[in-house]
This record gives sequence, structure tokens and C-alpha cells, in this order.
Amino acid sequence: AARRFLSHVPPNIDQVREIVEAIGQDNRRAADVIRKVGALLRRDDLPRATLQLNDVVGDVIDIARADIIGRGVSLSIHCDRGLAPIAGDRVQLQQVLLNLVLNACDAMDSVPETARRLTIVTAGAPDDRARVTVCDSGPGVASHQLDHVFEPFVTSKPQGLGLGLAVCR
Repeated sequence: AARRFLSHVPPNIDQVREIVEAIGQDNRRAADVIRKVGALLRRDDLPRATLQLNDVVGDVIDIARADIIGRGVSLSIHCDRGLAPIAGDRVQLQQVLLNLVLNACDAMDSVPETARRLTIVTAGAPDDRARVTVCDSGPGVASHQLDHVFEPFVTSKPQGLGLGLAVCR
């Protein structure tokens, strides 16, 4: 896209600047993910920060938007605006939620495009906790796999490794 904008006469420098900034953000996000996964595998204690869960949901939707649109998925987001801040690791929470969102999109591949619905809801929970619910209109997890979805190398996807939910856990 940047090459295309540069080839215009005159070149659209503002668009190129936005693209380069987005590449930088993606690079920083990828570096954070790699660093945090390494710390997780080493079982390092990760510092927790105060954050807004609704902002984490927004971050994930920004990351996954092209995939959601490209698959013809209808997205509904219902965020509880009264949620208190939570303590957690932003990158880890993003990775867990992103894994669930992409799994949901994968699960709907066999569903007609007009019926592909993804709903994300945030809400308060007892004891000052918060809950994020990710629902899709896919066929669901086979009953014989329910007890094993968080185990490494268990997958229902032809190209899946079965590591996403195991790492998220």
C-alpha cells in the first residue's frame, strides 16, 4: 500500500506516514508478545498493571478487524461502561482474547456468511472481577473434545497446532 501511495503523482506522503506508523505499532506489539511468551515459558513473574478491560477488547478488535471483515463475520460488541479497572498484563490479555476471537472466526468457516455472528460482551462479576464473553454462531466444540481443549496439541482444525488455548491457559 505504501508503494502504491508513493507512486502517485504527487506522492501521498500522509498516507505513507500512517502506514509506516501502523507497521511500527504492529512491530512493537509483536515484540511485546514474543517477550511475554518467553517470560511465560520461563515462568517469570510478569508485572501486573491497572488497565481497562474495555480498552483491551478495543485493541483486539483493531488487530483482528481485517480478518473479521475478510471472513464476512458480523461483529457485535457490548461493553459495560461501568467496569472498574482491573489488574493484569495487557499483552497477555490481548493474546488470550485474540486467540478466542480468531478461534471463533475459524469455527464459523463452515457457516453460511449471512449467519456468521461474533459477539463480545464485557461485564462486572462478583468480588470486583470482570468477565469477557466471546460467542460465535459456529457449530461448537464436539462433546468428546470439551475436556481436552486446553491441552497442548489438541485441535479440531486441519492446520491447527493445538497450542493457542494451551498457551492462553
